[in-house]
Amino acid sequence: MRNVKHAEYDEDSTYGSVHEVNTLDEAAPGAEQQHATVPIAPVAQYTETVTTNRTASWMVRRRYGLTRVTQFVWLAVDIIEVLLGVRFVLKLIGANPAAGFAQLIYGLSVPFMVPFYNLTTNPAAVGLVIEITTLIAMLVYALLGWLIVKLIWVLFYRPPYTTAS
Repeated sequence: MRNVKHAEYDEDSTYGSVHEVNTLDEAAPGAEQQHATVPIAPVAQYTETVTTNRTASWMVRRRYGLTRVTQFVWLAVDIIEVLLGVRFVLKLIGANPAAGFAQLIYGLSVPFMVPFYNLTTNPAAVGLVIEITTLIAMLVYALLGWLIVKLIWVLFYRPPYTTAS
């Protein structure tokens, strides 16, 4: 005759685990029955999963927000860099300062160039100017943008942490 195994399970609320309470082997008639209590792995609690997901979701939203802010900072820095780069090229090729486009670029870039006026002398020859101050301004604004982005991440980013089990 075949052996058939029957099992009953009981939940132990004290320890939050499930135990196999009764194991029965059916064998040939007259064979003795075996009873055993075998512990089974603890049952995971649903509330822990929900708490972890909420924490992860909050962290993802915070990281997304910080990423968007840093993208905005880099966009502003890139606009300033392009403006100053076009100014440098216009001065280098000796563009007519009375032309509309040159007036627009020079007018928009003046607020960003004010801190750097008279910092160094700019070499000029026959209407062509190599504006060293514009190159210095581009370098300073790039470094300032990088510093602001790093500062944002240091001040507001909280990396995910793991708990010891």
